[in-house]
Amino acid sequence: MKNKLLTSTAIAAFVGVVGMGSAHAAAPAASAFNMTVGGYYKFYTGVKTPIGKVEKQRNYALDMISDSEVKFRFEGQNSGWNYGAVVELLANPGEPLAADGSNGARALAHKKSFINADEVYAFASSDRFGTFEFGNTDEASEKMAYYAPCKAGSGLIDGVYEDFVGKLGGEKTITGFKALNTDDSLKVNYFTPRYNGVQLGLSYTPNPGREGRRVDFTRFLTKATTGNPLDTIDFKHGTDVSVNYVETFGDVDFALAGSWTHAVPRKKSGISYEDWHSFHIGTNIGYAGWTLGGSFVWDGKSGLFREDVSNPTPGTVRKSAAAHDGYGMSVGLQYETGPATLGLAYQYGRGTGNTLGLGVNRKHVISGGATYNLLPGLDAQVELTYRNSKTKEILDDTTVVMGKTKKDWAFLVGGKVTF
Repeated sequence: MKNKLLTSTAIAAFVGVVGMGSAHAAAPAASAFNMTVGGYYKFYTGVKTPIGKVEKQRNYALDMISDSEVKFRFEGQNSGWNYGAVVELLANPGEPLAADGSNGARALAHKKSFINADEVYAFASSDRFGTFEFGNTDEASEKMAYYAPCKAGSGLIDGVYEDFVGKLGGEKTITGFKALNTDDSLKVNYFTPRYNGVQLGLSYTPNPGREGRRVDFTRFLTKATTGNPLDTIDFKHGTDVSVNYVETFGDVDFALAGSWTHAVPRKKSGISYEDWHSFHIGTNIGYAGWTLGGSFVWDGKSGLFREDVSNPTPGTVRKSAAAHDGYGMSVGLQYETGPATLGLAYQYGRGTGNTLGLGVNRKHVISGGATYNLLPGLDAQVELTYRNSKTKEILDDTTVVMGKTKKDWAFLVGGKVTF
């Protein structure tokens, strides 16, 4: 990101010039911080079609989406420490928020319509003691992770294709290629200095889903209970331990990362839930513009109930032991040459989807795309993504319609302005 640096002296001078017409105008006292301002704006238009084997229908649709963000960074230096704060503001218009905390699949997926701030946190770092972060920001497992390289297009399997084709739905959730995480919930992060290529990261989130003084309703685990997903606010004491190794050997760049995330479910009358456990390992290898990488994630039975005695079938107690473990993976290849970046990535995921244990939800996603830098700060992007998913439909606590297969794709073109 190419940011503009505004020093406190420059700001004071500007205010002083503006106020010269007034005899009482005076420049503000100099601040200890320098401020950088940056951000981006993305715009995509595309065509999509879901092909349902059950419905036997083919729906072509043209759609447009956009995304934008402005980032302010305030930083000072003293006695070998860099310290300050970061404020990231979402700049997209949004939809009204319903009383139950929902406002449509797209808003729930991106939370951009009713939470204006994305990340807001303070930091302090030094070469000797490492980096501390306090506030709303991603945890170590997200910041230190490696998976399929996804710089091409809108982000390939990590891009915006689900804004076009739609998410699978609450009862059909599937483990992804990243570890379960608390996203931007209030937390404390610590990163050690990097030593011989190795860095350790620790995170603690007392109340996942808590952002400042409000609860973010958009955070869902990749598991479900009796057809409804557990929200991260159903857990407490989120803990994250991550490590990565980044080094260059001649012309070869190598990175390897691993993490474990954990949280304890809150007690609910008559139901006890499995702890949230997620393990992630990922790697990237780069040579002569080429990058090959991938990841594997195991979520187990995170969030599924251990047993349900609130309304059991006579003579039985339903247990999550009947359900399948959730896991996911990614693999991708990327090539960068001059102003162009080309990429191809694949994702597979599976998850229980509910506690009945009558089959497994699965998802295959393959995406290819390209990015071309037209001008400084201006990129053109093109991407084609195909998704094949098989999910079960839950009619009630005991009735499941099995084997619904859905195939859909999205082709998009667009661009990104980075400032």
